[in-house]
Amino acid sequence: MTLDQVPRGIRVRIIGIANIERKLEATRLGLGPGAWVLVTRIVPKGPIIVRTEAGQIALGRQLARDITVSAVSVEQ
Repeated sequence: MTLDQVPRGIRVRIIGIANIERKLEATRLGLGPGAWVLVTRIVPKGPIIVRTEAGQIALGRQLARDITVSAVSVEQ
């Protein structure tokens, strides 16, 4: 599953980033393989907002589409 497919409220672990340019971009944001993120908001036709250990980040859809994740839990 890719990050752009994750519903709001789901916590996931990043397992890979296919595109090398996107991998560098994501890593600069603290979103490398092994990082945990919580999808907090999905803006229609806009960014996906995720919470990390460092804070909240708005990700463009293309970047989110290139990040492979593993679903971990539903936040209550």
